[in-house]
Amino acid sequence: MKSDDTNRIDLSFIGKEELKKNETKTITSYPNGDRYEGSIKDGKKHGHGTYYFNNGDKYVGEWNLDKMDGQGKFMWSVGNRYEGSYKDGKMHGYGVFSFVNGEKYVGEWADNMRNGHGTYSWSNGDYYEGDHKDNAFHGRGKHVLTDGDVRKGHWKNNLLMD
Repeated sequence: MKSDDTNRIDLSFIGKEELKKNETKTITSYPNGDRYEGSIKDGKKHGHGTYYFNNGDKYVGEWNLDKMDGQGKFMWSVGNRYEGSYKDGKMHGYGVFSFVNGEKYVGEWADNMRNGHGTYSWSNGDYYEGDHKDNAFHGRGKHVLTDGDVRKGHWKNNLLMD
């Protein structure tokens, strides 16, 4: 089976079962070592499925026309984890990103970046709650330190402006 996606040339279908019209459940192995288990429609990942990357990363969730779309969980082999909404293959909407070092972001995403309101917390107990733009503290927010110090006001690119 040929595809315009270079990572999907010469797919090898290991097995499949019929679900409903134009949708099939399958296990697909790719030449680069990746594997997909789940629903496909018209030859594309669509519905619920699990994608195993050859580097150990894994995505479990909803797909739309070969892109992560809807609710899902992405687990990186290094230990980071994201659980939340996807749109067109990117983290978008509400989600929780947990870093292997204990840091965590809970809030809004757009185009794979922290954008909108959310809380970023560090493993030592410090946290920032407020607006984010392009992965930076940007807009109204407060940074609360475990020693009791609170810095609040308007932030721009991680710097407190007032």
